[in-house]
Amino acid sequence: MAGSKEAAEQTIQRYLGSRFTPDEARRSPESLLGRKALITGAGRGIGREVALKFALYGADLLLNAKSSAGLDEVAGIAQELGVVVDTLSGDVSDPQTGLDLADRARTRFAGLDILVNNAGITRDNLALRMTTEQWQEVIGTNLNGAFFVTRPALRLLMKSSHGRVINSGSVSMLGNGAQINYSAAKAALVGFTGALASEVGKRGVTVNTVALGPVETAIWEEARGNLTKFQSAEDREAGKDPTASIKARMTVLGGKRFLYPSEAADWIHVLASDKGANITGQTILVDGGLTLLSIGEQG
Repeated sequence: MAGSKEAAEQTIQRYLGSRFTPDEARRSPESLLGRKALITGAGRGIGREVALKFALYGADLLLNAKSSAGLDEVAGIAQELGVVVDTLSGDVSDPQTGLDLADRARTRFAGLDILVNNAGITRDNLALRMTTEQWQEVIGTNLNGAFFVTRPALRLLMKSSHGRVINSGSVSMLGNGAQINYSAAKAALVGFTGALASEVGKRGVTVNTVALGPVETAIWEEARGNLTKFQSAEDREAGKDPTASIKARMTVLGGKRFLYPSEAADWIHVLASDKGANITGQTILVDGGLTLLSIGEQG
C-alpha cells in the first residue's frame, strides 16, 4: 500500500507537477470524471501510463492484460488516486476475453465510455524465416484482439454520451524490415479505424488510432535486441548501436530521443477527453518526424 501511495504521488508529479491539483484536473476540459474506461495491455508500458493518467483525471477503470502480473500494481496505484478499479486478465486473441470484458464492464460499471485497444506483441523475423506461429500470434493479438474486444464493447459504447474507441498504432504500419507481421497488423488498424468510425459515428462514438514512433517500453527493448540480430556481422562485431540510424534521422527535424510512455498516454488522453469530441476516423502520427523523413526518402 505504501508503494502504491508513493507511485500515485509520482504520477501526480509526472502529469500535473505544480500546475494544479488532481481535483482541479478533474474540473478541467480534459477531465474524465465519471467516465468508465477499458484498457487492454494495461500491465506495463503505454497501457500502464494510460491507466494512471486516466485515473488521475477521474476515470473508473477496467484493466486487462494477458496475465495478472503488473495489473495488481497498476490497480493499486489507480485506487490511491481515488477511482474505482477492476481487473480481468485474459488473452485478447481469444474472442471469449472480449465477451468477458464487456460483461464485466456491464455488471461492475453499468456501462462503458472509453475503450483503449493497447494490447500488442512483437515476434520479429525476416519474412523468409518467419514461422506460421509468429505470424498468427502477432496478427491474433494486435489486429484480431482489437476486433474481438471492440465488437462486444460497442453495444455499451453506443449507449454512452461519450463513446470513444482509441487504438494504439505504430509507424510500422508503413512497413518495417523484419516486422512483416507487426506492420501488417498495424496497417490494418488504419482501415479498421476509418471503417468503424463511419459505422458508429451516428451513434456518437469516435474511433481513432495514435500511430507512435519508437517508445521506450519493454516491446521496444525486444525490438532493439532484434535489430542487433539482423545487423550485418561487421556492424555487430563493431558494437554499433542498431538504433543509431533511427535517432540520426530524427535529429534532422529536431528530435533528440524516443518517446516516453507518458507522452504516448498524453495523446490518447486528449482523444478520450472532451477535447477529442470532434476527431474521428483519424490515424494521428506521433513519431518525431520519422514518417515525414521516410516519405521524403522515397520521393
